[in-house]
Amino acid sequence: MQPRRFARVRRPISGRAATSIFKVLNRNVVWVVLLIVFLIFSSQMYFHSKMFVNQDRERDCKWLSNPPLVCAHGGDSSKAPPNTEASYRIALDLQVDCIEIDASRTQDGVLVALHDRDLQAISNNEYMHVGDLNFSQIKELRPGARFSENFHEQHIPTLESALQYVMPHVNQVIIDAKEGPPKYDEGMAIDIFSVMKTVDCRNCVLWAKSDKIVEDFTHLSSNPESLGFIVMKDKVTGKVTSPLRMKGAGLIGAFHGIVTRKLVNTAHRLQLIPEAFTC
Repeated sequence: MQPRRFARVRRPISGRAATSIFKVLNRNVVWVVLLIVFLIFSSQMYFHSKMFVNQDRERDCKWLSNPPLVCAHGGDSSKAPPNTEASYRIALDLQVDCIEIDASRTQDGVLVALHDRDLQAISNNEYMHVGDLNFSQIKELRPGARFSENFHEQHIPTLESALQYVMPHVNQVIIDAKEGPPKYDEGMAIDIFSVMKTVDCRNCVLWAKSDKIVEDFTHLSSNPESLGFIVMKDKVTGKVTSPLRMKGAGLIGAFHGIVTRKLVNTAHRLQLIPEAFTC
């Protein structure tokens, strides 16, 4: 007996089934489209974020190719009496780029490397100023007495001898002019300029909190890079003094606590070199 053969009959797809299949296909298409959109969007986001990260990294690391100037105020005053040969020597051994020297004037008109604050610590007299003493009295002081025996023989140098000691070994020497009694800022600029000329200090910069000293110096030197002025908070009003107030200077010094991106950008716009100090 021959086996029976059955023919496979395809049933037509009902309208409900077709609709269901069409919905599934549509849903899959939507998901595919959404996936494509997501991939395009995420790749764009990745590209832009990568670009921003690189820009931030480039900006943050820009200083590596143009590092900041490291300046030692009074030399290394953490290990030796400030503004002495010993403190300058220690700072130079650390290969600093710059040394800042405090310049005050004695009662008899000699410029010395000494800050009122340090004199008050040496003399144990919080009211004493450099201008209260003549140079012979200044020479008798021993700034290293508060330090170890290694520094007991240190003395307070004149501005001229301090410049001669440090200027061959650094990129920049900042002379911080300190006005005080009896003449205050009268003739201070020309006295300092005279010393700079005597020692032929070509890497010296003068700055001062006294605008009069800075203004007087502009009439003596035609080089704006040898002159700076200070931006700081007014002790009475608490307002920051204007970085726009001085002409003829090429450098702006600001206490680090008030340095902002806006201040730095303003300095650059005015073609001023910004330098921050800590004390």
